[in-house]
Amino acid sequence: MPADATHQARDFLALHQRGTFLMPNAWDAGSAKYLAACGFAALGTTSAGIAFAAGHRDSDPRQSVDAMFAAIASIVAAVSIPVSADLEAGFGDSLDDVQRTFTRAIAIGCAGGSLEDVADYATPGQFVLRSQQDAIERVRAARAAIDQHATPFVLTARTECFLTGHPSPLAEAIDRLCAFRDAGADCLFAPGISQPADIATLVREVNAPLNVLTAGPAAQLTLAQLRDL
Repeated sequence: MPADATHQARDFLALHQRGTFLMPNAWDAGSAKYLAACGFAALGTTSAGIAFAAGHRDSDPRQSVDAMFAAIASIVAAVSIPVSADLEAGFGDSLDDVQRTFTRAIAIGCAGGSLEDVADYATPGQFVLRSQQDAIERVRAARAAIDQHATPFVLTARTECFLTGHPSPLAEAIDRLCAFRDAGADCLFAPGISQPADIATLVREVNAPLNVLTAGPAAQLTLAQLRDL
């Protein structure tokens, strides 16, 4: 990791330790430059946005891993603030694939990256969750890859319980995210959670930095309200 990227990664970790912040998603170098100029302290990448810009659906097999990393690298190179990469489910089925993905993200200067627990993207709108044990092992693999480089990097572990029609998404999200935390995740994420009471419960139960996607009903929540929760 370049020296300036190491500094950005330390800044990104510090953001998670000291309070609530807003992190928008960029999909190319131009959007990254614009968002950085707006004064945001950090950026995420969006696999959906990158795929849409190429004319594909999110997680479309025609969107190659190399193409995704080229887009992520262009975003990282365009700005001087931390960038956390949407690394989907690790870009491969094996634990070695997960480790290679996170090693690659570190090498291009990402300050962090996310790993989700989806097993199958084949049918749009019908994603399938991995078993909890499988998902935990993949978080451990990502953590091991990060630790081998002895460099700051924020590992965000996410569960798609709220987006896959799980019958008890909050209870399952709590169970999975606590397990991901114990497996080495620095930040936790359950996209799709939207009710303030549920968010407050999740914050209390996971007792670690939590990301909330402000889309759908959650888009009505202000930063001040999220900070209070």
